[in-house]
This record gives sequence, structure tokens and C-alpha cells, in this order.
Amino acid sequence: MLDLMKQYTGAQELIKTGITKSISNFLSLQSLLKQRTRLKVMFNSPEYSTNSSYTNKPQSITCIAIVEDNDFWRARMFACNLAKEARDTVPPGKYTIFYSIRCL
Repeated sequence: MLDLMKQYTGAQELIKTGITKSISNFLSLQSLLKQRTRLKVMFNSPEYSTNSSYTNKPQSITCIAIVEDNDFWRARMFACNLAKEARDTVPPGKYTIFYSIRCL
């Protein structure tokens, strides 16, 4: 499934690393939001749906449910926007760690 995901996401990693754990979480969150449409397309693709090694696994059903869940994506966007607002309240030059947080 990793090969299929790389094909649909342009070989972009969903999990990103940063200088701290919280920055890594936000970078991964941002990456997930960027790949939302591509992930949906992948799970609805013929390559995915006709491959029983993907579709017959309980983890696949869970992944599809998450990718199709609008509340999941709304919550991710809300968290990303909160991070951006937090970043914007920090004076320039202070806590530059916040300036690496960018949201869609």
C-alpha cells in the first residue's frame, strides 16, 4: 500500500519531522491536509479497490472511514488554524519555532 500511496501523493511523505515533537506534529498535520484529495482519490481508485490484499484488511476499512470523514478533516483544519493564530500572536524575533508553522 505504501507504493500506491507514494504513486498518488507524488512520493510525498505524510509524516514530517521538525525540530521539536510539537512542530513535527504540525508539519505532519499540514502534510495530511495537503494530501487530502489525493488520499481520497487513491482509496477510490481501481488500483486500490481491485486489490484484495488492500481491501480485505480491517485497517483499510478504518483508513477509508477516516479519509471520508468530513469531521476528521474539519478538526484537522481547526487545529492547524489554531496553530497559525498562536504563531501570529508571538512578536517577531521571539520563539521563532512558531514561525515554522504554516497552514493551508
